[in-house]
Amino acid sequence: MKNPSKLFIVTTMLLLSFSASSAQDNPCQVILLSGDTLTACRLDSLHDNVLSATCDIRAFSFPVDSIAVLVQHKEGHFWKGAAIGSFLGAGAGAIVGYATYHKPANGSTFDLGPGGSTGGGLIIGAVGGFVVGGVFGASSTVTKTYNLKGKTLRVKLQIIEYLLHN
Repeated sequence: MKNPSKLFIVTTMLLLSFSASSAQDNPCQVILLSGDTLTACRLDSLHDNVLSATCDIRAFSFPVDSIAVLVQHKEGHFWKGAAIGSFLGAGAGAIVGYATYHKPANGSTFDLGPGGSTGGGLIIGAVGGFVVGGVFGASSTVTKTYNLKGKTLRVKLQIIEYLLHN
């Protein structure tokens, strides 16, 4: 691709499709006191101390007291990373653009002054930061483990309520 704008458009489209494909429910792993492990679970509801979940496309219901450990996997956030990257990239690009400005030696050359150099650096830095930040944001995952062994029923219910709403 000879045209930089086409390259930018294609790169943005690829990153957006990556963002859409990585947007999933936050799957949980449920380990019961019996030792059974249920993977790829989506916690659906909690009624009368019974948790309903869909694990690997199958519906399960089990008492909250039978849960030993809950492990939640949170997927990364493309847009959050892209926004932070754009902001930081724009700032760094503007500083570099301003610092590298040199007045043309030939007086007949068209000169925008330091503002043009600063603006160009800002734009280039923002685009680069968007791409890099988006990739880092989408690829970051967080795993939280909630050990429910020995916890009171009230604490278990609070943790499960939290996970149902987040």
